[in-house]
Amino acid sequence: MRAALLTLARFGRDRLAVVVLVAVLAVPALYGGLLVWGFWDPYGRTGDIPAALVNLDEPVEAPDGSEVAAGDDLEQVVLTSGTLDWTTTDADTAAAGLEDSTFSVVLTIPPGYSAQVASLAGDAPEQAVVEVRTDDAGNYLVGVLARDASDGIQEVAGSQVRADYLDVVYGLLGQARDAGGEVGGTAQDLADGTQQAADTARQVADGATQLADGVAQVADALADVDDAVADTPQVADAIEDLAGALAARTAGASEAAEDVSARLSALEDSLAASGQTDAAAQVGQIRDSFDATVVPAIDDAASDASDIADDAGALSELAADAVASAGLANEQGAALADGAQAVADGAQDVAATLADDLAPAAQQLADGLARAAEELDVPITDVDGETFGEILSRPVTVDLVREHAVAYPGDGFAPAFAGLGLFVGALLVFLVLPPLDRRLRLWGAGPLAVAAPPLLAGGAVVVVQSALLLGALLLVGVTPDAPWVLLGVLAASAVSFVALVQLLRAVLGVVGELVGVALLAVQLAAGEGAFPIQTTDPVLQAVHPYLPLSWTVDAVRRAVAGGPLLPYVAVDVALLLGVAVVAFALTCLAARRRERWTTSALRPSVELV
Repeated sequence: MRAALLTLARFGRDRLAVVVLVAVLAVPALYGGLLVWGFWDPYGRTGDIPAALVNLDEPVEAPDGSEVAAGDDLEQVVLTSGTLDWTTTDADTAAAGLEDSTFSVVLTIPPGYSAQVASLAGDAPEQAVVEVRTDDAGNYLVGVLARDASDGIQEVAGSQVRADYLDVVYGLLGQARDAGGEVGGTAQDLADGTQQAADTARQVADGATQLADGVAQVADALADVDDAVADTPQVADAIEDLAGALAARTAGASEAAEDVSARLSALEDSLAASGQTDAAAQVGQIRDSFDATVVPAIDDAASDASDIADDAGALSELAADAVASAGLANEQGAALADGAQAVADGAQDVAATLADDLAPAAQQLADGLARAAEELDVPITDVDGETFGEILSRPVTVDLVREHAVAYPGDGFAPAFAGLGLFVGALLVFLVLPPLDRRLRLWGAGPLAVAAPPLLAGGAVVVVQSALLLGALLLVGVTPDAPWVLLGVLAASAVSFVALVQLLRAVLGVVGELVGVALLAVQLAAGEGAFPIQTTDPVLQAVHPYLPLSWTVDAVRRAVAGGPLLPYVAVDVALLLGVAVVAFALTCLAARRRERWTTSALRPSVELV
């Protein structure tokens, strides 16, 4: 125990040693804290992921005559949903943005979207489709986040479409019900007119019966022929007037019946156009029955009433002849008696037909149409119920397209783990190699000569590490789209990392190793190896573009997933090699400062053992 305390007490002899001890103590907290911070709530920050919205839809006219602009409605819903950071743009800009990672997701509302939505109110409904496109070459996990966002978009769009569908269908039903009410009103007018005609026919029949009785009395009492015949023209004229009124009434009833039939036909067409084929069929049956029974009966009654009017006119002429020619009283009296009886019988038949058959039938028709108009409240369609229910339950589906899709999650996480492995390898290189050649320093060699051999040796080691890493990736199942490009990216990354670690060791000594470990933690948190960088803290987003591991992850991801390599991979490799050149130049400056040996260099407070 005493020996352990003495060992730890050595760190208190020098400030640098204290710094190293504190750094060693802080490394686990640094790694744990940074990584947990970096991946704290990626799903809660999806609203910061840049996404493009492309609306190619055009409004269409619904069956009820209203305009359906479902694409515009969906656009407004998506823009205000907060699921992603949406930007409206055109198709070309969106495609280019997805390729260069300006956008992580592209939502396209295709042409004909409104037509698909409007089809739900017809006989051939179609499921509306929108497209969500991601690119695994940009980020693998953004596709997972896009699926979650797509579910929300699908639900919101489906709710909007169902609301539009109900607006259209119930609008058509309202029109159909109004039309049904108009037909019912006309049918009621017909019923009232028929009842009035029946009443008039009864009056005609009563008058004709009285006339027949009077004529019979004339025939039986020719002695009183002058007095009886003198009254006959007035009675005959009254009968003729009543018969004319009856004919007019029945003619009006016939026209009303034709109007009812026409309105029933129009109602049937309106229901059929709105997709309510069952209701249209019911109205068609009513119209057929009406045309087959009521219309012929009314036409017959009108014809009979016309005949009665003609007979009444003839009767009036006979009465006039009887008055003018009393000498023919016997003959005309007999003929007049027969005619009067025929008129009375016909009037009785017409009155009975109108009162007993036509009036109740017309009233029944009016009542039935009124009930039908009131009951048109539930949408009716001839589409198969199961199919229609399935489409209405999911009226909008999202077609999720992953460009340059990788086969397994391992392919998606390979860029981050490959970069991590290379940086750890670079740290290990200068645990076994000195950052500056001590032998050449003792001989008084220049800074370039002192710094170059360790870098060349370390570079050779890390290039071999890169080749072995590629072999390991292939062995576990990673299938790169461009394996030779991947090897070049790994080698360039390794050289960049080893040059950076050499600089840290040359300037800070052993502390440089600890700084390198801390730098690796920062790069893991901000390198976008897993979730999109937009889902991390703004501080990590700010440093992300300037970290070598970020460039490695991007280049490796494109080499594994595929897609356009130029200019993106070339830029990443150029930046990595640029870091190597700058780091080596700074290492040479550090070597120049160390041309003179100091006590701390000969006897460091902390050294690797």
